[in-house]
Amino acid sequence: MTRSSTTEKQPLRIKIGATHQQQALNRVRTTKYTWLTFVPLNFYEQFRRAVYFYFLIITIISFFVNDTISPLTSLLPLLFVMIVTALKEGIEDYSRSKNDKMVNSAKVTIIRNGKEQCIDSEYVQQGDLVVVTSKSYIPCDLVLLHSSSENNICVVNTANLDGETNLKPVFAPTNYTYDLGAIVNHLIHIVCERPTPDLYNFNGRIETLTNGTDNPEAIPLTIENLLLRGVRIRGPERAVGCAIYTGMYTKLQLNSRYTGNKSASSEHYINKFIIALIVGMVVVVLILYLIER
Repeated sequence: MTRSSTTEKQPLRIKIGATHQQQALNRVRTTKYTWLTFVPLNFYEQFRRAVYFYFLIITIISFFVNDTISPLTSLLPLLFVMIVTALKEGIEDYSRSKNDKMVNSAKVTIIRNGKEQCIDSEYVQQGDLVVVTSKSYIPCDLVLLHSSSENNICVVNTANLDGETNLKPVFAPTNYTYDLGAIVNHLIHIVCERPTPDLYNFNGRIETLTNGTDNPEAIPLTIENLLLRGVRIRGPERAVGCAIYTGMYTKLQLNSRYTGNKSASSEHYINKFIIALIVGMVVVVLILYLIER
């Protein structure tokens, strides 16, 4: 077994309320391109369509064959279609980039060293105590530690995650009492599984020192204790949670990662037809060449 595979199976051990350096660990990026990769990557994706590649071959051949038809006849339409497609993709990607900046720069209230601070969302890190209200979306995946409601629960809307509009309850861990002073002065950890895209399962535990002993008490955690990125609290409640999954490793981002351009089934048939056409043309040309000899 390799070292990397062993590391992947090890659970995460996160210290609640740990002091961090300012790093953008909660930054999200939904764009497909950068300024350097836009032209080569976009043209590569376009030439994956067989019809584009076919016209490119026809254009190249027309430059070397003495023919009455100008190569521009096939080159100009090809360039026009490719440039229009590239502009469309570029505008859409730029819009995604602007939306990413808005999300990453959204203000989030956290508790560090026993004091509340207001920082950009992209600087939230594992172990931070995040204060959330109904005025904004959850900035990362949090284990709910405290709610201002009487039953210590939060009611959330998960429409952004699973499309369901009905409200769902999220509970603070059973047998756990939120005490900011204890968090600041003692080693309290959350041990949990590594990030997965599963929206309906989560396994972890809170290890906290109680009654002055050195043996930590383990309090189990399930998906019912998790506030996921993208959900919104309903009601006037104020809640405090510990950040466990941030940035591109939240369940929302793991379920929305870019996996390549999607193509319709009709496009697959067109690609196969064009490839068969090219092969047929090559075979006919070879047969005619052999006959003339």
